[in-house]
Amino acid sequence: MSLNSLRDEARNRLKARAVIVDTQGRDIDIGEKFTVRFDISNEFSGGEGEHPGHAHFNNVQLRVDGTSYAEVVGGNQTIDVTNHLGYGHTKSVTVKFKALNKIPQFWFDIPEPYAVVRVIADFDIARFFKVIQDETFRTQIDDG
Repeated sequence: MSLNSLRDEARNRLKARAVIVDTQGRDIDIGEKFTVRFDISNEFSGGEGEHPGHAHFNNVQLRVDGTSYAEVVGGNQTIDVTNHLGYGHTKSVTVKFKALNKIPQFWFDIPEPYAVVRVIADFDIARFFKVIQDETFRTQIDDG
């Protein structure tokens, strides 16, 4: 695997997901505020076997920008999520938005894009290549 392939694989396994966790009513109307929880997850196991190399990310940040349909309350933000995100871990942050506009509806509803996010992190390549080899040694032990 080339270093470029390794970087691409690490990038593809650093995931951002969003869940709307608070609204003012059942639906989000223009002018209303709503809260979104962004979950940042490290899903990069990096190998097979007993001790696969696990990817670790340091200095994890989340860049959150609004769209023409919703704005980030207080303006677009870059949030420090965590200093370290190990394999299998998730960290979450919440961001408030205000609905601005909606897509004109014709025959069916089209969900409005409310956020554009970018996850920024340092891939800890030295830690990825840390090698672990376990051994068990045996001998015969008599009763005496």
